[in-house]
Amino acid sequence: MSEGRPSVFDHGGLPDFSGRRVLVVEDEATVLKLAEKTLNDLGYRVLPANTPAEALQLAETHAGDIFLLITDVVMPE
Repeated sequence: MSEGRPSVFDHGGLPDFSGRRVLVVEDEATVLKLAEKTLNDLGYRVLPANTPAEALQLAETHAGDIFLLITDVVMPE
């Protein structure tokens, strides 16, 4: 890594929320995979959902807290 360039894991002095659970709802498979990979690389634990119904099911059955919800604004369902 080049000198002076921050690591992707450098939070720039912000609180470290790694290990927290994030629910991501996205109907486009490639966008969902990209969000999941990016958040996993940053240390988050991701619950991916393709539909709002799947997201509700995950939220209802998941043991533990969900720290953050990231969702698509327009979904076909």
